[in-house]
Amino acid sequence: VEALMHTRYDFSCALPTLKMWLNHDEVVLVDVREEGEQPLVNEFPHIKIPLGSLGEKAAAFQGQRVVLFCKSGARSEKGAAMLRQQGIDALHIVLDLNDKDSLKALVHER
Repeated sequence: VEALMHTRYDFSCALPTLKMWLNHDEVVLVDVREEGEQPLVNEFPHIKIPLGSLGEKAAAFQGQRVVLFCKSGARSEKGAAMLRQQGIDALHIVLDLNDKDSLKALVHER
């Protein structure tokens, strides 16, 4: 019971925090959706690693802050939990991938 009380289950990242990190190159942003999923996202810099492949690429993120996203937040939350179990500073964020203006605003200051 004691371990459960100290376990962090919410690995979410706030939008203003993500914007600040992106504008200062302090984060690696990862799209964990499968190849070909719509909508395509090219409004900000990120890399694509489907959730099923994330575990085998986890070592590449050691020492970095990682924020994952997908369409609904379910896969990105699972991915963040998996990376955190491996000692990686990982969070997830829920983004409206259809709201292109908001996505562009993430890196407007760059």
